[in-house]
Amino acid sequence: MNQIVVAGWYKIASYVLMFFASFFSLMLLFILPFAFAEPALLLGVFIVAGVVLYSFSSFRFMKKGLGEGHVFRSRFKDFIKVNAFVVLFFVLQSFVGITDILMKKELLTQLVDTILSQNSESFSQLTPAQLKDLKKELVSSVEIVIWVFLIYAAILTAHVIHSFRLLKKNNHLFVG
Repeated sequence: MNQIVVAGWYKIASYVLMFFASFFSLMLLFILPFAFAEPALLLGVFIVAGVVLYSFSSFRFMKKGLGEGHVFRSRFKDFIKVNAFVVLFFVLQSFVGITDILMKKELLTQLVDTILSQNSESFSQLTPAQLKDLKKELVSSVEIVIWVFLIYAAILTAHVIHSFRLLKKNNHLFVG
């Protein structure tokens, strides 16, 4: 078998992407019926589906193509590239949104206030001090999720850039 050495970080990043892609694919299954009922959601569904498809296809390229020397049709290379561009759009959109939230902490506080006020009957038994503590915990939890997502977006960007290099370098793995 003709194995190609792949950087260790790329393999680890591929597994991280697969973890998130699995989560996103489950999320898509639940959101898809709502997206058909509300067409405004379809663009977001399309973008997240592109991220999932990129993650799965680039993982397959790494495992089968680079790992085992499997030869693919050239359409597979194009499929990876097209979804990689969707991923870059997703990352750009994410960076803009995340940066905005991290720069303006009051947006995050307003979001938590809105969530709490929409579900006020669920929290009616809490004292004002408990409600304040809950609000702090929610804000810090959301901040952690945002930072994890920011790290994921950075890994995704580096992975896409390296995938472009690997696709170009290993053009011999694509025929037709």
